[in-house]
Amino acid sequence: MTSILHLRYLLLALLSASIIVCGDVNVNQETIQTENANVDASEETGTGEKKAEQDEPTCKNPDSDGTCLPPSNLEECGIWLAPSSIPGAGLGMYAGRDFKKGEELQPSGEIVIPMIDINHHQYALGDQFFMLWDEYTWSATGLHMDHLGYVEVKVASPGFGSAANSFIDLVNVDELRPRHSIPHGLHRSRDPGAGAFSTYHDRQSTASVDIQKGEELFVDYGQQVSLNRYGWWWFRDRKHFGPVPLLGDLDTATSVFKRFLEMRQKHHKLRDEPFGDLWVSFVEKTDFDDSRSLAAFRKTEEEWRLLHQLKTLKEIRILEGLRTDEWLREHGTCADNMVEGESTIRQAGRGAFATRRLVKDSVIAPLPLIHIGDASILDMLEFEDIRTLKTENVTNGAQLTLNYCFGHRESSLLLCPYGPLTSLINHNQTQANVKLRWADAAKGNHEPELLERLVEHFAFDKTAKLAMELIALRDIQPGEEIFLDYGDDWEAAWQQHVQSWEPHPRAADYISAYQLDSSSERLLTEFEQMDRPYPENVQLRCDIKFFRSIDYDHFQQTGEITVLDYHTSEWVPCEILRFRVVNNQMRYTAVARVDENKNEKLTDAPKEAFKFLDNPYTTDMFLPNAFRHAMMIPDEMFPEYWMNL
Repeated sequence: MTSILHLRYLLLALLSASIIVCGDVNVNQETIQTENANVDASEETGTGEKKAEQDEPTCKNPDSDGTCLPPSNLEECGIWLAPSSIPGAGLGMYAGRDFKKGEELQPSGEIVIPMIDINHHQYALGDQFFMLWDEYTWSATGLHMDHLGYVEVKVASPGFGSAANSFIDLVNVDELRPRHSIPHGLHRSRDPGAGAFSTYHDRQSTASVDIQKGEELFVDYGQQVSLNRYGWWWFRDRKHFGPVPLLGDLDTATSVFKRFLEMRQKHHKLRDEPFGDLWVSFVEKTDFDDSRSLAAFRKTEEEWRLLHQLKTLKEIRILEGLRTDEWLREHGTCADNMVEGESTIRQAGRGAFATRRLVKDSVIAPLPLIHIGDASILDMLEFEDIRTLKTENVTNGAQLTLNYCFGHRESSLLLCPYGPLTSLINHNQTQANVKLRWADAAKGNHEPELLERLVEHFAFDKTAKLAMELIALRDIQPGEEIFLDYGDDWEAAWQQHVQSWEPHPRAADYISAYQLDSSSERLLTEFEQMDRPYPENVQLRCDIKFFRSIDYDHFQQTGEITVLDYHTSEWVPCEILRFRVVNNQMRYTAVARVDENKNEKLTDAPKEAFKFLDNPYTTDMFLPNAFRHAMMIPDEMFPEYWMNL
């Protein structure tokens, strides 16, 4: 016993010198529990459900009339939504096939929805509020959308940005910036749909490394959050998660275990059992409660066995996260049944279209839900003084987010769906081909008992545990637009909006940044703008990193632009001094204001190095007559417990 105690103290000293201890988070780990995430199809799932024993059906893909069809869309599915391999992390996303580094993970990118100065508007009302969306939103700075507001712009990215989890050492997905464009040429002078949908879309997700079939997909919560890389601030500010392992912690933990094995070899006369007990005792009863490196161990027998085979923790976590086709079909839902396109309904903007044949009564998309306990959180106030950002206690519309959430006329509760491309599904009462239903609790991270909780429960509930599904009302053909009936209340509100709509004053003269960027006209110098100024609602920016992110030698020789790194753009105010023609191409010399004390000169820059941005609160989403209304949950689905109005 003396030898064991001696070894324990020795191990303590060893680990104190080896482990990166994060003293700012001194909270015992709650979310990431010491459970075995290596779930086999015959074992417990991440939701605690047992696999039902059943015979394989003779036909895996029956038609609605019972006819056996060719292999189903499930066997073709490239992306799945299923319980995460991270214990306590809810749902995660999985690869349904192999992906090569740089390959796009879905047929089209995602829409993103800006939330403008929401904390400022709410604090002006004197409310101390909680919003679960804060756990899912992205900083607008990294997405080049911070110019839309005055104080702080957050961005809801309902696809990969909300559905995928983050495990910093295992990140295998890059999320790019969205594109900005206005479909169908909609304009505030003639279209009542202007301002009713987000114009930021096609946020692509690509494989940052080779990804194997069945592997869980992880994004980096830190790379585009505030000024921080690798998720430190995001996890630091969420102490209820406990000491979550960050960049390098898996390698540090592996090194600690290797040092432990070296100690074991020095004391080889002792039996294996005391060493195992010593290790388990130390990891489970550690004095380093706030260590992110020790939190990397899940303390399972399988982990112990693989570590002894000299597997690294990174290799072990990847193995634990692999899921078979059978497991994904049983516990998951296919999440790539749709692709983005311009809607067949002009005023709706963009829409979702079927990527494959979808059979009647099949689940075409999962809808995990983020709750908002009180819809008034999305109210926006009138600014009394733009210079001081003082607001009047007068509601001036609602956040655009409202249009992407479900609600009910007799409740203050909002439920906002997330998942790949589901936010693009438009309303059509006469051509609806999908319907809503509450999700299967075994697949959708859905807790049915919450349907019997009062609305007040959701005001400060920090977990998303509600989900619905979209069900095909009939067979849907590839390329067909997906439509959902938003309900009679929504239809009546839209018809009233169209009938009473009138263009906003001076709407005919409005020119957006998108229109200027799309124009083939030459850019104006500062001298020319004295007589022909650009509209007050836009500002000209230039990319000071432009020449650092393209193949500049190739550009000088051929005039062709080959972008090397899409993440390096940095748009700053600039002034165009002059222009000239080089090899039949227009080139500009400009001065960029890097900061208050420094300018940087760009010489012979092409038009691609310049971009117009809309000034705060000037785009269509801020129009006082822009349409706002939540999608309606059918009466037969809506719980009586939630009716508080």
